[in-house]
Amino acid sequence: MVSLSTNAQTQMAKDTLAINNVKAINWVSNKMFRGATDSGYEVPVGSGKHSLFSHSLWIGGLDDNDSLHLSAHRYLMTGQDFYPGPLTLNYGSTTSDVSNSFNRLWKLKKTEVEEFQYRWSNGLLGFPYVIPEAITNWPAHGPAGGYSADLAPFFDFNNDGSYNIIDGDFPLIKGDEMLWWVFNDNTNVHTETGGNPLKLEIHCSAYAYNCDTLTSSDNLVLNNTTFLEYKIYNRSSANYHNTFLGLFTDGDLGYGNDDFIGFNLKNNSYFFYNGYATDGSGQPSAYGTNPPAISVTLLNSAIRKQANGIDDLTSWDNNGNLSCTNGYRYDSVSGQYQNVGAGDVLNGNINGFNYGDGIIDNECMGFTRFMYLNNGSCNDACDPITPPQYYNYLQGKWKNGNLLTYGLHGLTNPGTTARFAFPGISDPCNYGTGGIIHPPVITPSLGWSEKGENRIPNDRRGVASIGPFDLYSGQEISVELAFVWSRTTPEANVLDKLNQDIETIRQWYKTNSFPSCEHYNSINAPLLATGEIKLFPNPTQKSITIQGSWADKETKFQIFDLRGVQLCSGSLVLNSEDINLSYLQAGVYFIKITNSKTTSTIKFIKNN
Repeated sequence: MVSLSTNAQTQMAKDTLAINNVKAINWVSNKMFRGATDSGYEVPVGSGKHSLFSHSLWIGGLDDNDSLHLSAHRYLMTGQDFYPGPLTLNYGSTTSDVSNSFNRLWKLKKTEVEEFQYRWSNGLLGFPYVIPEAITNWPAHGPAGGYSADLAPFFDFNNDGSYNIIDGDFPLIKGDEMLWWVFNDNTNVHTETGGNPLKLEIHCSAYAYNCDTLTSSDNLVLNNTTFLEYKIYNRSSANYHNTFLGLFTDGDLGYGNDDFIGFNLKNNSYFFYNGYATDGSGQPSAYGTNPPAISVTLLNSAIRKQANGIDDLTSWDNNGNLSCTNGYRYDSVSGQYQNVGAGDVLNGNINGFNYGDGIIDNECMGFTRFMYLNNGSCNDACDPITPPQYYNYLQGKWKNGNLLTYGLHGLTNPGTTARFAFPGISDPCNYGTGGIIHPPVITPSLGWSEKGENRIPNDRRGVASIGPFDLYSGQEISVELAFVWSRTTPEANVLDKLNQDIETIRQWYKTNSFPSCEHYNSINAPLLATGEIKLFPNPTQKSITIQGSWADKETKFQIFDLRGVQLCSGSLVLNSEDINLSYLQAGVYFIKITNSKTTSTIKFIKNN
């Protein structure tokens, strides 16, 4: 089987994530948000104002002959490198028929999956209920002909390895609404970059939560956030070295020609903010006064740093404070991170993952480079055209191959080499300059930032990358992102608010404790009024409390697991009842509350 070699550009499918305060268009071919006629990241929904123009994945590496392989998209307007569908396991190839059959996104709400689970468990799948098409046709398996047997994730009720809804199998989704799709870089020639393909298969999940009933300012951030996960598989027979995975984002925050861009090392984020106190000058797209800011935040990376036979220490103490001198390791007896000697701020731990956890060589990289681009065709800091120019940006170099240097516009040559453009004051340990003390900047309190350097706002794009790393044949890597949008009062600093919101999202993600905002109320039952039944804490560890007014003395509860198996039951007599859950393993469960008048099923999460 060989890949197609025609130059025809396929019309790509798209779908919209729109369950909360963000309306985000996602395309099947590694292109997020805006298309030729669509403005694709609207916040708030219905405002007609958009905060992101484009987002896509870039990846490049060298084969055993040191030949560059490069796949990237920017706007899907002048060509494309990525196409729908999976690739074969042995040859990294596909056919036009297979590609066309995957030219779609599968969209599901959590409540749709929960309703299916409930109905299947209770034998209620018949008329008038219609199983959602995305559940029926969930792409759990690749097609015949050498493709992977495992594509979209699902719960296998009877562990037979086959997706069958009649057996009670169902899709595994994240958030309250999720889009899932698969694309590759080898269906056709690369007409965007002209690069050689790596023969990669990418599984993509975009998801969001809806928490309209929450009033806490910490919780409201969830309504302004969307999430994105890439799982990347090397289907080629080639091994790649000096590989970099990059994320390209064109911000266009409202009116797109007055923006600044920045990077925060501590929270693994690059972000867009307005260069003036007022966005635009009255354009319909402009946010006007009190403009927002938005980040692209790396929540997790499964891209290993080079093995060295040790557990690399972290520079973060148990209270979340960064030390430029001490090294810390987690102590399982005390449950604390303890100072065990001198640290190494250059080992990647400041924004890496799994450092100092007591496990050897499981450390993964955070962002290791960040570059900005300007709109235009200049020779240094503008849009790339050729594969080497794309690869230069991934390596922390300018379009012309010069290294990024610290201060001003980052183009001073010679100068102090830097990993990250515009990190502000987020790098006090000088990781980005290889341990060299930062050269002085115009506004020390703002560090090296666009605002601090008195730069002129414009149309900014950014590329954050992870690397270098080895990508072996058959290997899987993954990253998970959050797009965090923040706005505040004129008296407050929007970047301070953005960083607070990012930290809230990061902690929820780290502890797997996102607020449970949506639940399915079972059939033939009226929707519960706000506050009629309260279930807390959720997530929980040892017990859970059910509060309500039980006028009916026959009110019962039952707890089910994801398979629909009843684990316990009992009666609810008091208006507040505590239920012991210490015997349950960590996971997702459902509590069903019934009496003669109503039935309701609510999901809860049990943590260890």
